[in-house]
Amino acid sequence: MIWTSFENPEWNIQSFKKFGYDKEKELLMIQFTNGTMIHIQNIEEQIMFEFIISTKKDAFIEEYLMNYYQYHIEDNEASMFNP
Repeated sequence: MIWTSFENPEWNIQSFKKFGYDKEKELLMIQFTNGTMIHIQNIEEQIMFEFIISTKKDAFIEEYLMNYYQYHIEDNEASMFNP
């Protein structure tokens, strides 16, 4: 798993600290600022690249990834976007 983090103020990212992607398993993991970790399955490499170049990463997660892909939340937080 390769992990990447963005400097939040520079990228205008409000909800997450870092993310990791396993190309072999097609698994995207995102660690949110509140400590929640989400595992999103069956993410093709092309979708991963779309996420990386997206200028609205928070919206991409909430409006696209969480609506069209299976995911698992690692802890009991009800919502990463409205803690």
